[in-house]
Amino acid sequence: MASVAEVSAYVGISLLGAGFVVVLLFGLNLLAAKRRWSTRQVRNYALGSLVLTGGSMWLANSWVAPLRLWWQGASVLAHSGPSLAAVVAMTVGALPLAWAGAALYRARFLARLDSEGVGSPAKTRRLRRRQQQGQARAARRAAKYGAPLVAGWLKSKVVLGPLSEFTDATQSDVVTELTDRRSARLELPIDDLGHLVVLGKSQKAGKTTMLVRLGTGLYSAYWHRYVRTGEKRPLLIFVDCKGGKPGLQTGRQVVKIAARLGVRPGRIALWPETNRLDLWAMDVDDMCATLESMINPVQATDAGAEHFKQNRIRVTKLAVTAPCGPPRSKQEFLNRLSVDALTNLWAGHDSVLAEIDALEKNKPPAIGDVSGKFRNVFAAIGEGFDGGRPLDSFDVIYATVPGTVRGEYARAQVAALTTLIEQFACGEHDRQIVLIIDEMSAVADKTGGINQFDIAERLLGMGVVAIFAAQNQFGLGQTPDERRRLLESCPSGALLMVLEGAGKVSEVFGSRPVSENTRHTKNNKPGDEGSLGNRQTFFIDPDRLAEFERGDVVWVHGLKAQWGHVIPVAEDELVPLPADPNPKRWAASTLPRVPLKAVRDLDSGRARRADLGFTEPEGGEAA
Repeated sequence: MASVAEVSAYVGISLLGAGFVVVLLFGLNLLAAKRRWSTRQVRNYALGSLVLTGGSMWLANSWVAPLRLWWQGASVLAHSGPSLAAVVAMTVGALPLAWAGAALYRARFLARLDSEGVGSPAKTRRLRRRQQQGQARAARRAAKYGAPLVAGWLKSKVVLGPLSEFTDATQSDVVTELTDRRSARLELPIDDLGHLVVLGKSQKAGKTTMLVRLGTGLYSAYWHRYVRTGEKRPLLIFVDCKGGKPGLQTGRQVVKIAARLGVRPGRIALWPETNRLDLWAMDVDDMCATLESMINPVQATDAGAEHFKQNRIRVTKLAVTAPCGPPRSKQEFLNRLSVDALTNLWAGHDSVLAEIDALEKNKPPAIGDVSGKFRNVFAAIGEGFDGGRPLDSFDVIYATVPGTVRGEYARAQVAALTTLIEQFACGEHDRQIVLIIDEMSAVADKTGGINQFDIAERLLGMGVVAIFAAQNQFGLGQTPDERRRLLESCPSGALLMVLEGAGKVSEVFGSRPVSENTRHTKNNKPGDEGSLGNRQTFFIDPDRLAEFERGDVVWVHGLKAQWGHVIPVAEDELVPLPADPNPKRWAASTLPRVPLKAVRDLDSGRARRADLGFTEPEGGEAA
């Protein structure tokens, strides 16, 4: 029978060992609270600490090895005083248990914080705010270490950066906190990905940086799918409406990134600086639609405007659908825009000749009006659409509007480009088109914009992923109805960055329940009694968007929100994509249909081949 001394020693060692576990548990809880860790992070550390337990079992060939180490360490501390070896031995057995307790406590704490609250209402708001801000700071720190552009193979996802927080319309509990299996990165799956809206304050949000990473990631993810399945080769089209030097600088970056990814230089275009598109090789219907969009980029607002619009459309159709065939160059088309030319082209067609006569009797004469407008537009655009190459001969296109072009001509240029893309998307092709339109408001004024909601609705059923970017909600449309229509036309939601006054945007994405506790006051101080209730609030809090720092972003979609931080694309860290599995199928000629009238110098000036990342003579269009 054990003596009193032995029992006392046994109890003392047990209490010492238990105290060590409690101290370790308290320290880990303090660390988790200080770093604002989520339950998932603490749980992962707990699972990782099992390596110590498993290693000790394997080395000692005993299932109770961790317990023995814990007991032996406590015995040494009790009999011999402080010892590093004893602390290490106890840690092997106690650390997994302490981490498990910390994970359970953290799950319960965060679940209460998200539901009934912790302490007084003011304390709950303060702790919730600290938790959100701490997780956002952790995401910014993690962004410094980079992340891959694409995650997954069978189900590829675009990685924008580290994930700081995930929210949905439900309130979490202990079980959901502990069983969270979400990734630690902000990812967009490409399967069933639809249109997106991107909103971010100019120069403060990092919107362009995010668009470049999103476009690069989507191209890489769709390329991996193309290599795996052999279907739908990706085509990335970036339309920068603001133009000027910033647009050209971003274009150079996109071209360099594409070259680093291994895209053939001949299939990369910085339009209209180094390459041209071919409007005049299209079929008659597509050519008419594109030309009509150039001369009528905005919708008619009254009966008079509609009358003149229809006259312009009719003159354009008469010039394109002439019996001798459609025009095959800009100059040939402009030469047809006169009364004498149209009369000669349609000789013998009395009804059409009567139309031409009636059009000329309009005030102002319709044919001369159309001719003057087209000459102004083409003079501003230059050779960007004249005798170049079809869209299918490119893989990456960055299109920018010259900053010196007047607004109406810039709008006509963008309208023609988007119509060209729409007509291509409607036809027979095996391409996965990713269309990014940035700063749409730059080509809009009081008369209208480029009707981006029409673009979204038309491309929705064609498998095109369209991304509409603006500085704020007012850049999405001229009226509140147009803005909401565009937001609701994007099935994949929105990527929101720094925004001021985003209440109208938050309205679109619904609401979620939040618990609200109240306290009775006593002597002007909160008492112990009160009530707990639920109320609905914005699913995306506009105040949080206003507090964002540069690079912070939230992807909201289907009453789910992923908060994180965008990592800029590091050109030096890019690696070439897998080789093309069907090179012969896509070995289309990269030469323009009609050579340039003036040879363009690509070794000097603002469009130098070397600055654009082209290392082969194939890059760009020199003649």
